[in-house]
Amino acid sequence: MKLLIFVFLLFSFEIFSQSLLDKLDSDNFEERFEALEIIKNQQLIEYIPELESRVFSQETYLLQYSFIEALDALEAPNTYDLILTYYNNINTFEPLPPYNSLESKLESKVRAMWLLFKFGDYSKSEDVFDYLNNEPNSKRYMIVINDLKFIYENVPAYQSQALDWILNILNNILNEFTFRNTALVILNQINYSETDALCVSILNDSNENPDLKYSALKILYDRNYPELRTILRNKVLNDPDNFIRFKAGSGLLQVYGVPSDLKLIIDYYPTEPDGDTKGLFQIVVADFVPPKPELNWSELITKLITYTNEMYSYQWIANTQSRDYYITKLNLLNSQITSGRYKDACNTLNKDLLVTIDKDLTTNKITTEGYKFLHYYCVYIKEEFPGPLPCL
Repeated sequence: MKLLIFVFLLFSFEIFSQSLLDKLDSDNFEERFEALEIIKNQQLIEYIPELESRVFSQETYLLQYSFIEALDALEAPNTYDLILTYYNNINTFEPLPPYNSLESKLESKVRAMWLLFKFGDYSKSEDVFDYLNNEPNSKRYMIVINDLKFIYENVPAYQSQALDWILNILNNILNEFTFRNTALVILNQINYSETDALCVSILNDSNENPDLKYSALKILYDRNYPELRTILRNKVLNDPDNFIRFKAGSGLLQVYGVPSDLKLIIDYYPTEPDGDTKGLFQIVVADFVPPKPELNWSELITKLITYTNEMYSYQWIANTQSRDYYITKLNLLNSQITSGRYKDACNTLNKDLLVTIDKDLTTNKITTEGYKFLHYYCVYIKEEFPGPLPCL
């Protein structure tokens, strides 16, 4: 039985293998591309010799390149030699009609740049700029935009030109979001000194693509831009696009989430003109949990005392007696921990503060918003509790 299964599997493999070889030699280009995808995706390294032997018998530049690209995906040892030969042959190789009109020689050379760069060969970088200056349609950006990043980072002689083209794509190719977004991402990756200013300018342009605005917001977040919170608050109230208003608002609560931010969203969303966006804001507010700040126990207590006074001004704490109770207990907690009275401090947290917070919510002495800050900040203080034993 085992022998029968082995013979069956061997026979099936031979059929599969022959089918792939037939596709690689098919007159139908799509079948060749399909075979290459199967070989790459399944990492069929046993096909390396078959691919290598067929590279330069392909009728078009693109097919030759695609075979080499598949070999690179298989980590074939001869890939660099093949891509260099491909590049050097372009001037003499003439595809037969109608294939000779599919790609120019320069475009075919530029297509090879990615693999040449991958192997550390930047000697042909000038072709990228020849292509950008001579190719009339926007397709050229798709082929070379990532090459510009590698040139900027690795070829000092062309760094300025590469940067100029990246900026040109961002600022002037107005109807091509994908290219512009890639350019903005690259500027962030190369740590271009004006990236912050570019992102802010994009956000302040009322006619700008909302998706590009969102990318600018994410980049400012990644760069720890100091004025991001101010920008987010402004976008909630003033951006003309409902997508950006919501992303700014949800981001504001997720990243910063201080009482005044929650108050801003609560006050704003009833006036949101888009019904679906208004509903999303309601969900975000209902699900809101204050993010835990990177503070120690003492700083958390100080922050919660400040928030308690602020929440009283918003009427999230109903009366002065409740406000004063929380502030008194928080000051006591600080004193107990400072003096090493950890057991007493833990009792103050659990039996005085957290129990009272739960009770005050049910008796309407604090609102849901007030409860969330009081409760979760007490939990965060417990998590940072400095005693010899955790406060459970």
